Amino acid sequence: MAGRVREQEQARHATEWRAAVEALGSARYFALLDALDALDGLLADPPLRRKARKPARKQLLKTAEADRRRLKRRLAAVEGVDQGPEREQALHQVRKAVRRARHTAETALPYGGKRAARLRKRTTKLQQVLGDHQDAAVARRALVDLAAEAHRAGADTFGYGLLYAAQAQSMSAAARRLPRRAAGATAVRLA
Repeated sequence: MAGRVREQEQARHATEWRAAVEALGSARYFALLDALDALDGLLADPPLRRKARKPARKQLLKTAEADRRRLKRRLAAVEGVDQGPEREQALHQVRKAVRRARHTAETALPYGGKRAARLRKRTTKLQQVLGDHQDAAVARRALVDLAAEAHRAGADTFGYGLLYAAQAQSMSAAARRLPRRAAGATAVRLA
């Protein structure tokens, strides 16, 4: 089974590699690079909004609190959703919110002290749990496709089923860790 999966993935990789090389050699890509070069002056002296002119400490702490509230809302939205595509989408929104909260906490480290460090640590742990869940979900979808290809080729697919079950267990384990990590990440206030 391992050899078959390796062959299937090598074929996929070769196809995607060719597409990437083609895209990076296209006129569209070079136009994008030219546009980015044109932004150089803008990046050197950007037009700042009013908030950007204020002291960083106050604004960062306010932003961190807003990010914490956003994360709490996104987590609450997950609770009411059953397993399936809707839950995966809700968890994706949580992943985006926790990443934003972690980045804000990292930026606020000079101003938020131990609380900012605690928030960064806890959001990192929550991000890990969500990443573990997402990795298992993606692996399960890939295993379904791989098993279907193997079945069409007349190969035994029992091993794919075992791997699918293992990924389901990984998803369940991550889901069990989620409430504790979420509570920890949303408990830290900087403002």
